[in-house]
Amino acid sequence: RFGQEKVAIITLEGAILSGEGHVKRQIDRAKEDDKVKAIVLRVDSPGGTVSGSDYIYHYLRQLSEERDIPIIVSMGSIAASGGYYVSMAVGHKPDAIYAEPTTWTGSIGVKIPHYDLSKLLAEWGIKEDTIASHELKTMGSIAKPMSEEERKIFQSLVDDTFGRFKQIIRDGRE
Repeated sequence: RFGQEKVAIITLEGAILSGEGHVKRQIDRAKEDDKVKAIVLRVDSPGGTVSGSDYIYHYLRQLSEERDIPIIVSMGSIAASGGYYVSMAVGHKPDAIYAEPTTWTGSIGVKIPHYDLSKLLAEWGIKEDTIASHELKTMGSIAKPMSEEERKIFQSLVDDTFGRFKQIIRDGRE
């Protein structure tokens, strides 16, 4: 608190949802403190939403570039998927990511979960009766099988997002 040259420790623990909240507040505090000369990002996360991960990644990169502050990542028990994505905020710096011998990391991928419970609902006499402004507005409903058009749209979203994920990794590692 009173030091002239500080290392801020930013902790990212648990599932990454919106990106708002505790981690963003830690980034903002480090950004506002001119005495912070480096960041240690402690990651212990299985990942979460792409948008939440990208949000945190974006603000860490912004902090590092605007203030010319190095980021070092310390991976805890798990730094997978979105946790790995956020870790790439270190950029192309060698010796900037450290993992424990038992850290589980990687899991580079994107998924959109979908469950088709239409047969079970039919057995129970439950029918979806949604009124929607467009036929695709109910995309992803568990009450009906996915159409080929819906599957293509979801696959396109996954492919685009996975492409961005891979580019973030390429930009962050040699």
